[in-house]
Amino acid sequence: MIAAVLMAVVAGSGLIHPENLTKFQKKLSGLVSPRDSQTVVRVFQIGDSHLQAGFLGGRLRQNFQKKYGDAGRGFVFPHHVAGTNGAYDVRWQSNGQWAASNSIRKLPAFAFGLAGWSIQSLDSTSSLEMRLAPTEGIVDSFVTIRIFSDSGLVLGDSSGAWKATSCGMDCRKATASAPSNRLKLQATAPGQWLDGLVLESGRKGVLWNEAGVNGLAWSDLLKPTRMWRQLETLKPDLVVVSLGTNDAWYRGYEPETFHGNVLETLRRIRLVAPEAEVLLTLPPDHALTVKKKKTAPNPKLTSVLGILRGVCDTAGVTCSDLHLLMGGEGSWKAWTAQGLMAKDHVHYSKGGYIRQADLMSEELLEWMARRGSDALTVAREVQEKTIGDDARRFLAAQDEALRTTTWAEAKKVEVKAPKAKAGKVGKKTSARKSHKTTRNRHQRKRH
Repeated sequence: MIAAVLMAVVAGSGLIHPENLTKFQKKLSGLVSPRDSQTVVRVFQIGDSHLQAGFLGGRLRQNFQKKYGDAGRGFVFPHHVAGTNGAYDVRWQSNGQWAASNSIRKLPAFAFGLAGWSIQSLDSTSSLEMRLAPTEGIVDSFVTIRIFSDSGLVLGDSSGAWKATSCGMDCRKATASAPSNRLKLQATAPGQWLDGLVLESGRKGVLWNEAGVNGLAWSDLLKPTRMWRQLETLKPDLVVVSLGTNDAWYRGYEPETFHGNVLETLRRIRLVAPEAEVLLTLPPDHALTVKKKKTAPNPKLTSVLGILRGVCDTAGVTCSDLHLLMGGEGSWKAWTAQGLMAKDHVHYSKGGYIRQADLMSEELLEWMARRGSDALTVAREVQEKTIGDDARRFLAAQDEALRTTTWAEAKKVEVKAPKAKAGKVGKKTSARKSHKTTRNRHQRKRH
């Protein structure tokens, strides 16, 4: 019975207004044209704990890159150094002392950027080393990196012969003469920060950049941040927003306020990334845990979904309705029985996130293949729009807000030793513990 429910879901349609992705689809079609040999189509996806672990966004990236080409690993951030869980395919080591800050704190320790996180050196000997781990037995490499950081954070000796140039405010672009799968960053003084890196392979294809923050809500994107200036530098062709679960958990949820936060976020995206189209992925099904361990539907989730579906009808964006694709309200029960959901009835297992990504990408890729049949021989012709005066004023206001914000004390992150590899579904893992921490935050009153 459960298997039949999940099979039926695949046949359902969760794609709302896909015509709003026409420019993105044409750019993807250009990737398969022999006349277009250097195109990179850039995606930026921001989300919550469903995204931070790397399984959902990583699978979306893999599915699109298998179809249209692999332009690189994309955006990475040292979550482990920040004391939290992160992507499984990137390994980080650190020396010295580091502090961390993120977008969900009521009073962050310092500004944050694209990752929704930032780390900051607390001494002049702090360093970071990163390497790409094997994925399906293959170790990826990169020849170009974009570093969103303080200028005093320099590439170390282990990084090879990198030639760096400016790519915007607080951004450096470095290129090597040969591919590499690792690099080192060295602080030269206390207070030097890193918001993340973008790794590019030098090949044509899709560059899928994902960033997740445990506990992130739509309202958190409206805090003073370097994210918008960095998004303008990244120049994405598609921005994907995967939020709504936390909004449906907070006690202070107000439908009108939530609706306003969504519209304001979309306005900001269009200001700083005028060439980008927007895709919203609607939050998956979950359940409340009530007295005596009984579960019940979350009425706030119904409200969140209704508002987001309305935005898809009126705001010129596309939605991938993951909630519908899963089977609608109550579908979490079938997913739990299949071992695809965590015990908190909110988060999913690695297999669950991979299934969700496959459901979404299957519909998107199928639609784009149908639409692309008349454009396969058309090379991508992009006249990138420059930001206008309104965007420049907005970014200047963000810079001023960052200068005048009162920040909390930056405290050293105590990085725990790595846990043993997770076993069967149901055993405690470090990822589960992070989900529990996030759940506890959900149950507190929203600041």
